[in-house]
Amino acid sequence: MAFAEAALNDKYKGPLPDFPDQMEPIWQAYTALLGTRQIGMAVGPITYAEIAAYNDLMNAGFGPWDVSVIRRLDAARLRVTPKPGKGDGQISMKDTKAVGSLLRGLKAKKEAQK
Repeated sequence: MAFAEAALNDKYKGPLPDFPDQMEPIWQAYTALLGTRQIGMAVGPITYAEIAAYNDLMNAGFGPWDVSVIRRLDAARLRVTPKPGKGDGQISMKDTKAVGSLLRGLKAKKEAQK
């Protein structure tokens, strides 16, 4: 929780804590699933079918909570994904500054919608 709290705090100035080890299997699955998106007129979300296939093939043992986290990560990414030609939007979990910036941007966008 320390990572998320620091990443979402606009006043936090220090280096972000390490990405939580417990989230690594979910993050690895998420990044592996990024290539399964359907791309047409717009980039589509990662589907439940793709998550289920990954879960079965990789014997990941994901339950409903894990799947919901993957879907929420994907929804957050789709909201901030640049339009074609403006970068690929890839963020490494090791890049804590970029992940923090992404989370702060999502928080600001959500507050602006209120």
